[in-house]
Parts: sequence; C-alpha cells; structure tokens
Amino acid sequence: MKKLTIYSLSTPFNLCKNLLLVCLVVIAACAPDSSDPNNRYINPKFAKAYTSKGNFFLNKDEYAQAEENYTKAIKADPGFAEPYYRRGLVYSDLSKHQEAINDFNKAIEHDPEYADAYLNRAIVNHHLKQYNAAKRDFAKTLQLNPRNPKAYQYRGITFYQEKNLAAAEKDISKAIEIKPDYADAYYNRGNLYSEQGKLDLAIRDFSKAIESDPNYVPAYNNRGLLYFNQKNYAKAIEDYTSALALDPNSVILYINRKDAYEKSGQQAKADTDYQKALALQGQ
Repeated sequence: MKKLTIYSLSTPFNLCKNLLLVCLVVIAACAPDSSDPNNRYINPKFAKAYTSKGNFFLNKDEYAQAEENYTKAIKADPGFAEPYYRRGLVYSDLSKHQEAINDFNKAIEHDPEYADAYLNRAIVNHHLKQYNAAKRDFAKTLQLNPRNPKAYQYRGITFYQEKNLAAAEKDISKAIEIKPDYADAYYNRGNLYSEQGKLDLAIRDFSKAIESDPNYVPAYNNRGLLYFNQKNYAKAIEDYTSALALDPNSVILYINRKDAYEKSGQQAKADTDYQKALALQGQ
C-alpha cells in the first residue's frame, strides 16, 4: 500500500506575513535629515518608514535588505513592536529559529496583545518540537482572535505530530468552518482521514483542496495515491498527470504514475516515465 505524503508546517504551511506593498517615494520623503553630518539624531517616526521599507523587501523575499531596514527601525525606536515581529519573520524564513523567537519575544514584550507574534512564535516552536510551548502560544492567539483559522490549522498540525488525531481533526475542522476555502486545511484533514482509514472522506477533502487551489500539487498526488490503493488506476493516472503539468520536474510523481501505468497494463508508458525519473535524478 502506497503511503501518503505528509508535509511539515513549512510545506505547505508558511509563516503569515500579511505584507502591504509600500511606495518607496513616500519612504524616501521620510528619510532621516541628511543635513545632520553625524546623523546623531533620528526621529522615532522614521522607525515606521524603515519598517515599511523592510516590508517591501520582505514581500519580495529579499531578506538581507529587509533585515537591514528592520534593524534600522529598531535602532530608531527600540520600543516599536512591529519591526521586531517583521524581523522575526525574516529569521523564520531563513530557519534562524532562535533569532526569530528572540524577536517575537521582544515584539510581545512591547505589545502583549500582538496576536501574530504569538502565532508565529508558536510555529517556530513547532519546528523545534517544543509542542507545549507552541500550544500555549496558539491558545493565546485564539484568546486574542477567536476566529483565526491559521491558529486552529497550525495547532491541529501540532496535535497531529503528537499523534492526537482527534484533537487535530477538531482544530482543522474548526479552521475550515471559519474559512471554507482553506485549501491547506482540507489537505491536512484529508491526510488525517486517510490515516484513520476514512478513505472516502480523505478523497473528498483532497478534492476540496484542489477546488480551492487548482495548483495544489500535493493534493493531486495524495488523492492519486488513494485511487491507486483502491485500484482505480485510471483516476490515479489522471491525478498524477495533472500534478506533473504543474510540477514537471518531480521524480516522485513520475514514479507514482509509472506504477499506475504498470498496474493498468500500459508498460510502454510506464517505461517512459521511469526513464524520465532517472533522467531527473541524474540532473
């Protein structure tokens, strides 16, 4: 029986940035007064300008520039919570987990009701397998924002890692109740149902994930695996083909489709997929 692909928080779950693009012309207008040759005085208001510029770079995944501007914002106004939080996102994306936690701690210190800081600190603690700390921060996030679907979704994944499938299903279902088009939540609940042998429910949730996000490659793959295990090779091939159209360099998708072709008696197509997989592995 083929196994489903289970993804960690980082795939497909990503840290929430909720960034706004900003006008660099406006930022430039807010730059520190260049008439001071020693640049000894920086008005704390410039912290927001640096933060906005950092957000611009973070939104483009230009981490070095983002970090530089958030650091300037912190130096300009050490009591301003947002640049600590945003720099924490940079460190999280770079897998600098302790640095991220340190910055989320500072953001919370300066703003004890900063829900996103609690949420992202929880996610980092999840990566570090500090599950109790993660659950405390998820709970705090939901105390501050009881209808935050990401907090329920991510806490559900933490429960899953602890093998508490009932609690995981409850939280992920709550996330779907709040956000009915939440593709990640359908995908992960599909994995939960599959692990519990509820294959029809799993296929339904993978289908909902694809409906919400037609480019969701893991959902096609895992639904294909379930069809394969049910000996519905035609539908499995259809799903693997859809996934390969989106990710044509996936070795595992070619191998999975090769297996389905073999089981359906299409040996020539199976051999072609096997050769493609070998070629990709040799790249």
